[in-house]
Amino acid sequence: MFKKRGTFEKVLMIFIFFFFDILLTGLMGTVKAEPISMGYIINNAIRIIVAVAIIYVMTIEYGHELKSDNQRKFQFNWRFNKRNVMIIFIGAVIMLAFQFLVSLVLSGNQTSANEAGLNEIISKVNFLFPLFVMFVGPIVEEYIFRGLFFNLFFKKDTRLNNVVGIFVNGVLFGLMHETSLSIYLVLYSVMGMILASVYLFTKDIKSSIVVHIINNVISSL
Repeated sequence: MFKKRGTFEKVLMIFIFFFFDILLTGLMGTVKAEPISMGYIINNAIRIIVAVAIIYVMTIEYGHELKSDNQRKFQFNWRFNKRNVMIIFIGAVIMLAFQFLVSLVLSGNQTSANEAGLNEIISKVNFLFPLFVMFVGPIVEEYIFRGLFFNLFFKKDTRLNNVVGIFVNGVLFGLMHETSLSIYLVLYSVMGMILASVYLFTKDIKSSIVVHIINNVISSL
């Protein structure tokens, strides 16, 4: 039987996961592009191993969290059913369509602080950081913003909890990506709300992870 974690332990776990996110961003964002050499290969290999190890630890801890306290009956397996695949598809289409509409409104003349920072880092580093943005970042962020968030603050599966939880979750996600009051804060907040909705509708963290990855991959092309 898994011991139920207290509120302090859950909050601490969120901070630890945030630390992992910052650590990975730093590790991947400091690898400069350079000619292939043994040192270059070893350097990248170590970073990849660290990223895999951190994701593994986060996966184990999230699984432990659900086994000890899972009032919403979230799933935690590697199977996809037809309903969840459809929700993933709808969520990804809505998210990409909303970003496209925002880009039309802005006519491509503006860039969010988050996007500008990422573009600057990408221009100076090798292949690892783009891969981090497309695949590793979404996994880490979904464990934090969807996985731990709803199991700590909005445990009960009620309509009010779902509506308020999705809104609050989206705004927090937006503020983590854009701190200034701008259209980009709205953009990231809506993206967070869509991801939260996918998570709650499917009750499956890998569904929101897949939507997040699809979005980041297409946005990075």
